[in-house]
Amino acid sequence: MTRPRTPLISVLTTLALLFLPLRARGQEAGSPYVFGGLAAVHQDGPSGESPQTYVTAPGGTTMGWLVGGGVFVTRHVAIDAEVSSTGWMTAREPSRYGYTYNEERRDRFVTVGARFAWGGGAATVEPVAGVVFTKAEAYTQADRDLSLVSPQPGVEVGPRIRHDLDTGVGIMAGADVRIGGRRVAVLPTFRIMQTGIGEGRFGEDAPSREIGAIYPGGYPGWTLRAGVAIRVDF
Repeated sequence: MTRPRTPLISVLTTLALLFLPLRARGQEAGSPYVFGGLAAVHQDGPSGESPQTYVTAPGGTTMGWLVGGGVFVTRHVAIDAEVSSTGWMTAREPSRYGYTYNEERRDRFVTVGARFAWGGGAATVEPVAGVVFTKAEAYTQADRDLSLVSPQPGVEVGPRIRHDLDTGVGIMAGADVRIGGRRVAVLPTFRIMQTGIGEGRFGEDAPSREIGAIYPGGYPGWTLRAGVAIRVDF
């Protein structure tokens, strides 16, 4: 899987030009803030019991969390950082030769970027754009129907194997709507993140981390997230 090539500066410039005509309220330069909340996170992929010819990374919609903060470097632009996570995505995937693969996976994200504060009154629209780093935690456990290879029926239960996947690097964009007073506000939030995991290396001392070798049936390249947080400005 190739790493994203879209320059971050192009994303930030486009968002700035898009919202420039709006009447801005913004915050004071040097004003820090923190936030935290819950979100529904979606990635494409099988869930539940889903027959697959080739093992595929599980997906679906799970409940995750997010925490972060930043500081306004001007009245309308802040440097923003966030840590967030999906919930566990699981799938039971009957496959070829009597094997059934039980897949588990969750992603942890770190985003760093810029926040633009625009609007007036009690609601402020805040577009966000930047870079996202994705670290997956993934496991596979395989069951094999022995009746296909032996006269004795039964199921061979394999070990639960943890996968060592590379950290993905991609782009992130979205928007928050800050609703409330000067210090405390509710923050409905939306993000789209390019979260495909990059290719790894082969070698005697390091297991293969190439995504195609672990999930030949596919791996989600994008994450959608919608949620709500509480933000405190200082």
